[in-house]
Order: sequence, then C-alpha cells, then structure tokens
Amino acid sequence: EIDWIEAERNYVRLHVRGRSHLLRENLSRMAAALDPARFCRIHRSTIVNIDRIHAVESLFRGEYLVVLHDDTKLT
Repeated sequence: EIDWIEAERNYVRLHVRGRSHLLRENLSRMAAALDPARFCRIHRSTIVNIDRIHAVESLFRGEYLVVLHDDTKLT
C-alpha cells in the first residue's frame, strides 16, 4: 500500500494513500527490506512504488519528473 518513501534524517516517512507515517529507520535499510521488483530508488532520499507511477517526464540535464497516480511529483 506504500506509494513512496522519503528520508528525513534518521527516519523515513512512508506515504500511504494520502497519509504519512514517520518511522525510525534508515532509508538504506528500508530499501534492502523492500521487494526490488516493486520498489525503485529514484533519488538518494526517495523510493517509489513502481505500481504507483503514472508518468515519467524528461526534464533537463538528465533529470526526470516522476508523477504518481495521486499527482504527486518527485524528481
């Protein structure tokens, strides 16, 4: 049910169905525990659920904008 995950110092914030939950966990350990077939690390501080991706748009200098099903935009 996780849409995406972001790092916040020594915590991770899980974004789930329009709500967020803060966990005391390291993003690297969280990434290692997730199924790599379902989750992708798109930035050093962001992991996204591949099933929640609506579109990927090319920006500039090799950067991309990932748009989720709920219109959340992540780079």
